[in-house]
Amino acid sequence: MDNSRYKLIEKLIFYLTFIVFFVIGVKSFRDYGISLDEKWHRETGILFYNYIKGFFFELNNLQKVDSFAIKEIIENIDKSPATHPVVFDLPVEFIIDLFGIKNSYQIFQLRHFINFFYFFISIYFFYKILR
Repeated sequence: MDNSRYKLIEKLIFYLTFIVFFVIGVKSFRDYGISLDEKWHRETGILFYNYIKGFFFELNNLQKVDSFAIKEIIENIDKSPATHPVVFDLPVEFIIDLFGIKNSYQIFQLRHFINFFYFFISIYFFYKILR
């Protein structure tokens, strides 16, 4: 088998593998379920997003979003595990606010999809590193 045919087959396998992986992920992200700490991540994301939004847009009032009380989060922030960064939660809250999503089910489904998408992109770059 000549070199060009080998490279063509290698590219075909690469693209086919990633397409199948992406389709399986898109079809299955709704089946993840809701973990115990998702509400906490959502609350901290709301807290930091509203703080940054208020800082940039000079909004002095923190709003209550859905059923999560931000005042309670602020009072209990020292009791919560501060080891989790908001690198994921903050952009997700921005997207939720950007699209105006209010339904809790849709919010958690969006969070699951973005989580899968981050994973998919990281798998691609991991492949590139190995390559």
